[in-house]
Parts: sequence; C-alpha cells; structure tokens
Amino acid sequence: MRLARLLPWLAATGALVLVLAVTHRHGLGVSLDSVAYARAAESLVERGRLEIPLTSWESEASYEPLSHFPPALPLIFAAVVRLLDVDPYTAGRWLNAACIFGTALMALLPVADSAVAVLTVAALLVGPSFVTMHVWLWSEPVFLLLVVLSARLAVRARTESATLRDVMLIAACAGLATLTRYAGLSLFAGLGLLLLFSAVSLKAKVRRIVWYCGFYTATVLPWFWWLSAIGAAPRSLGLYTENAWHGIVRPALRTVVGWFLPASLPLLPALAGVATVFVVLALVCIQRARAREDFHIGPVAYVAAVLLVVHVGFLVVARLIADPSMPFDERILSAALVLTALGLGEVAKSLYPVGLPVIPSVLLGVVALGNVMGTAPQLVHTVRHGEGYLSDPWTGSETIAWLRSAPPGLTIFSNAPDLICAWLPVTAKYTPAHYEMARLAELAARVDGSAPAVVVLFDDPHAGWLLPRAQLMDALTPDETRVLSDGVILSWGTTEG
Repeated sequence: MRLARLLPWLAATGALVLVLAVTHRHGLGVSLDSVAYARAAESLVERGRLEIPLTSWESEASYEPLSHFPPALPLIFAAVVRLLDVDPYTAGRWLNAACIFGTALMALLPVADSAVAVLTVAALLVGPSFVTMHVWLWSEPVFLLLVVLSARLAVRARTESATLRDVMLIAACAGLATLTRYAGLSLFAGLGLLLLFSAVSLKAKVRRIVWYCGFYTATVLPWFWWLSAIGAAPRSLGLYTENAWHGIVRPALRTVVGWFLPASLPLLPALAGVATVFVVLALVCIQRARAREDFHIGPVAYVAAVLLVVHVGFLVVARLIADPSMPFDERILSAALVLTALGLGEVAKSLYPVGLPVIPSVLLGVVALGNVMGTAPQLVHTVRHGEGYLSDPWTGSETIAWLRSAPPGLTIFSNAPDLICAWLPVTAKYTPAHYEMARLAELAARVDGSAPAVVVLFDDPHAGWLLPRAQLMDALTPDETRVLSDGVILSWGTTEG
C-alpha cells in the first residue's frame, strides 16, 4: 500500500524531470502566443504596462495593450522574473515543469490504491496531447492544472458538508482558468451546472450558486473592464457551418482516437475499435452493478463527464460562431484528454479496486505503448532541434543576424514580426493582410514616412492571412534591397548594418 501511494509521486517527479531535460538545450518551443506572453511580461516588469511589441502597419505606436490573449500567464511570468531575476522563457520552463508535476500528481494520487486505475490514467497522460503541451511556452500547462484541480475540488463542493470556502475555491479555479485561456468559460459553466444539480437543499444550493457566481465575477471582471476601457474590439460573431465535417468532426475524431491507438491507423477502423472497447466497458459496468450491491463509480467520473461535455460543447460553439479557423487538434482538445483520463481512471478503480487482471492490463499496455511511441519522436525532435521560432532552423538566420546589427531607431515592418520579437528586444509591425490589398499605396507612404525603416519579408511566413511577399515587393520602392538566404530586406534611409 505504501508503494502504491509512492508511485504517483515518482511518476509526477519523472514528468517534471522529463520536461526540464527535454528543454535543457533549446528551451521551450516558441510561437506567436509565446511571444505575446513573454514580451507582455517583460513590458510589465520594465515599463509597468501589460503591452506587446506587435502592432499593425498603420499604427503609430510601438506597443499595443495585450487584449487578444488573457493576462494570467504574463502576470505569472512577470512575478517570477521580478522575484528570481530570470527571463520569461526560463520562467516558463520551470513553470511548465511544476505544472506537469502538479497535474500528474492530482490525476494519479486519488486512484493510487488501484493498479488498473493508475495504469489507465498514465496510459493516456503519456500521449502527445498531454506531455508535448509542456515543452512549449503556452498557456495549456497552467490551464490543465486548473482543470484537474477544479474537478477534484468540485467533488467536495457538491456535498452537503461543503462550506462556502469550498465553493469559492472552485470559483477561483474557474476564474483563473478563464484568465489563462478564454476556454475557461466552459469550466465556469460546467462547475455551475454541477452545483446546480448537487444533492443539497434548495436554500443551500441557491446560496452556493450566488457565492460561486459572485466570486467568479469578482475574479474576471477587472480584466474585462480593462479590455472595455482600452477599447479592445470584441471578436465578431457569425455562423460558420460550412465544411463542418472536415473542420470539426473528422479532426476531433482523429485526435480522440489518437489518444488510444496510433495515429497512423486508418480513422474508421480505429474508431470502430475504440467504440467497441467502450461498449464492452459499459456492459461490464452494468453487469458489475447488477452482480454487486456495493458497486458504484466514484463521483469524480460524474464531475469529469459533465466538465468534458460542457468543454467540448463550448469549443464546438466557439468554432461555429467565433473562430472558423480553430483546429480540433491535440492542443485544443488537451483539456478534454485530461478529463477523459480522470473519468476513466475512476471507472477503472471501481471495476478493479485490487489486482491487475490480464486482459485490462494488456489493453492498457497497448494504449500506453502507442502513446509513448507517438510522444517519443516529438520529444527527441525537441531535444535535438528545439521547437518553433527558437529552433535550429532559425539559429543561423541571416535575416535575424542583419537585424541584430542594424542601426538603432529602426522601424520594422514584417510578414513575421513575432518571429523577430522572439529573437530580438525590438518592436515590429505586421505587413498588410489579404483584405488590405487595396491599401498598398498607403503602406508605401507609411514606410517612406517612417525612415529609417525596413520591410523584412521572410521566405516562409507562418501567417497565411498576410499578403504574399511578391505583391509587397511590387508595391514598394525601397532605397536598397538585400536578398538573404531566408528573406528579403527592403530598406529606407538606412546604412549597411
């Protein structure tokens, strides 16, 4: 029994060490999100403002307030930077390691007495949808930690003996999750439903819901008030139902099936196999419930199921009315994976409280092996080459090297300004988007009036919504053009850097 209780601690510590080891050479992977979080934290520490150095080409400002992303991660980074005197990328690395430790521990420790339950949770959490989220400078690690913490706390908050402190704790988790990722709104809704349908008196239920909503509102309201104060435009809503099969259903099924079977398998046979296993699992639960009067599935399974349904529903609605480009990939569905692991772990604990039966063990071993085989190549790539903007392909960038030695006071326009800001402590502006094609003459006048200025056009811009390099070069008349191995630099009023 003591060994069983020790196993979750060993697994969580192993996950922590793994993240630190994998990111030791190149650090965390960096994308647009990462640059916004890191540079907003730097701005808060150095300038006292939560701003990012990325602006539109027509803006006269060098910074703009952080509005597209919520503020929790930059605030955490800023606190760590101030306390430990490290850069945000280092702060993120240690934060991710701490988060994977906490998430794994809270997922495994409550089911530690059942070997099958531990194996069930571990088999899912060794997959790419969980492990690889922690080798990028993203908000997922903190969000996943808050999801697991909320699910565990919600079990007690629904009982008759729960106090207002328990209710405020889950409200705080939901609020922090919303300030980490806007998908945290689904956590608020799911936890609210769990309180609404809890088995307590009507008076207690109303009291708890009022306190829950009030405390959550007090947590998130300052941020949304600030967004309103700075005039941040809300995302326009519409109805984007075209191609829903290929945009939502098929990629979601592919991701979910990939939690249990190798992604290389054809989708339909793999889906049929996973569905068959779940049908058999349901039948076994029904049979056990009829055969054993004391058989019951723990409340965590119910809590995880409600949160899972609400979260996935929220993502589908967001994809249909707000963000038609949202990919239903491993990253977007990572919280769904963690909730699935919690629920299945509780079911496994109820079915097999002791022992390690052969058939379930073999099936779970196959799942774990497939997930390890899917995760390992990605981690090896991270170790060898890094991920994102700070990876090996960009280490020898001639364009970045030129900008590093460029004269001070340069106004930079680019089709990848976030890449530049990931490498250099500068500000940069986006070049026009596709819908701004008719405004190229305005861009030319804007650049001319900003000299000394450069327009940096990389060979492979990650932002497909920006105008192609050829169109920009045809519309602009620079003083000098430098053609480098990975990009072109158009210069106005500069000297050779």
